[in-house]
Amino acid sequence: MDREPLSVWWNRQTWDRARASFVAELDEGLPGPDTLLGWILEAVDAHAARTPAARLEVAGEAEDRGEGFSRVHLVPLETLQTIEAALVSDRQVGGRHLSRSAWLREAVNAAADQTE
Repeated sequence: MDREPLSVWWNRQTWDRARASFVAELDEGLPGPDTLLGWILEAVDAHAARTPAARLEVAGEAEDRGEGFSRVHLVPLETLQTIEAALVSDRQVGGRHLSRSAWLREAVNAAADQTE
């Protein structure tokens, strides 16, 4: 499987929620990925499967401020295509203009909300 770099700006709160949710699912013995990146990719797939209206419903307030960091993740090309298609759909149908990073943080927060 070909992997492509995906650079994401993570704010500390969202990154910590992703890690905590991933570990909580591991501790519960729930079926799922065995890496944090795998958990994030599942969150991406779940978020992309929502309609633009449904993504808007689970969207929290923008968290672009505060302490954060950039991280490059090597993801399947299919994941990049999934994110791009969802971003285009959000712009065309929902009138939302998000960066890849903002969209990913939204996906992770939505998944963490389900875990908590």
